[in-house]
Amino acid sequence: MATMRIYYDINVLDQPVVSHVRLSLNGKDVTVTIDNMSPFRFSVTPKGNFGDKILGTVAKPLADALGRSVLPGLVSNLVRGRRFTAFGLGEITQRIGGEDVTLKINNPAMDTHDGMLRLSSSLTVS
Repeated sequence: MATMRIYYDINVLDQPVVSHVRLSLNGKDVTVTIDNMSPFRFSVTPKGNFGDKILGTVAKPLADALGRSVLPGLVSNLVRGRRFTAFGLGEITQRIGGEDVTLKINNPAMDTHDGMLRLSSSLTVS
């Protein structure tokens, strides 16, 4: 018995998708919180091997209907309020001239300057 799968390329119809995010500093981690994301509709194009494409073509009207009506609001609601660490501000060690040089970030702070995000810190070099 062969396995049949459905593979789709997803095409976003509403562009741009607008998202409002908030950055914060938690210790030495830069955190992103998604405050809001505009609902966006999408359509699908079947892909995969011959059998996958046949099955995908048969299911395409249902997938497109979901992508244009049900899922846009659902996806926006699922991501709203999500929070994740974008990157950490740790130590950076680089070998220079045969010696290890380490930059350590101390007391990081985040604020704005002239309408732009500013991330500042003192550094220890050892």
